[in-house]
Amino acid sequence: MGAFSLPSAEKLETFRTVAFEGARQKEELNEASLMPTDTPPQNVSSLRLLPLSAILAEFGLKNKTTIYGLIRQRKFPPPIKIGGSSRWIADEIEAYKAECKAECAANRRGPVPRRAESSAA
Repeated sequence: MGAFSLPSAEKLETFRTVAFEGARQKEELNEASLMPTDTPPQNVSSLRLLPLSAILAEFGLKNKTTIYGLIRQRKFPPPIKIGGSSRWIADEIEAYKAECKAECAANRRGPVPRRAESSAA
């Protein structure tokens, strides 16, 4: 009087064999994907990404307003947005620092002469 009939023993055995084979194939795929390779994948780059705190520390700043102001003026490398955070490519920051040093050296004049001390009488 049941609403459904139980499968025959032959059908159950077929199902077990199919389920076991499928699970074994999955395990083989998982093991193969975890195997180490001698060479890194070609689509992975070796970029170092720096957080805002590292940028502020590198340039001796206390808040992000100066950095984002320079970005708006197109004078500082823009960040890469990852989720809600900003990350800067380390190579771009190094290039920016080298450019700033070169610009400072080009604009540098000789030593600034000191004012003669006035004698107060």
